[in-house]
Amino acid sequence: MLGRRPSSIQRRTVSALTPSTSAASGTRYTVMAATVPHLRPSVTGAGPHLRQKATDLAADAALWSHLRASGTMAVMSTETTPTPQASGKAGRYQRSTSGLVVSLVVTVLALGGLLGFMGLFRESPEYEPQSIDYLGSVAAAQGAGVKPTYPAELPAGWTATGVDLDGSDTDAFGLNLLTDEGQFVGIRQADDSPGSLVRAWVDEEPAEADPYRTDAADAVAAEWDGYADDGGDTGYVAEIGKVSVLVYGSAPAADLQEVVDLLTREPVEG
Repeated sequence: MLGRRPSSIQRRTVSALTPSTSAASGTRYTVMAATVPHLRPSVTGAGPHLRQKATDLAADAALWSHLRASGTMAVMSTETTPTPQASGKAGRYQRSTSGLVVSLVVTVLALGGLLGFMGLFRESPEYEPQSIDYLGSVAAAQGAGVKPTYPAELPAGWTATGVDLDGSDTDAFGLNLLTDEGQFVGIRQADDSPGSLVRAWVDEEPAEADPYRTDAADAVAAEWDGYADDGGDTGYVAEIGKVSVLVYGSAPAADLQEVVDLLTREPVEG
């Protein structure tokens, strides 16, 4: 056409990445602004500088339209920068409640095993009850006006472990014994009924047991009523003068009967 200067074809290049192209490949796209009809600038009557500027802008617009339509993106990094953790938050390995509980249980078990292992080499002290001179205590009580009922001697291997006296009651007396097997035998004397003694020292609701009749020539009483409880204790009780005497304990009935045969109220010799 007359009066119109043909536009020079301008070439512009840009480096770009497609989803399947790495930045290192440097794929290059060439866009010619003069080949895009609707982007050709009207430069009639413009000076050289303005015509060049318009041509550059048209080329840029055509390039980005092409990249946007084809899904091509400008060069950018696809690496994800890890977000720094906020100060004061848990570290990489967080402890759960169940983990803490398991750790605590393991620690306790380990400590228990250690203590148990140490206990294998530790000797447990054996308790030996202290033996007393019960005849000396009986003699002192007799000197104070008490008339106690007591065994003249003890079977072999037995020990006396305690004497009970009441300074305000000259009829009250008690003696604690242990057999050679470590079983308990007690003797109680009081100005009370036989039933009251049994309920106080054997059981509140005792069951009747076989009575015992002693053949000892110098026995303090010939007939003794028998009682027992559900726990295995046995007792023999009799009236002697104005007091009642009870022989009881966890020892077998035969041991209790042996004590009955040895009872006396005579003054201690010597």
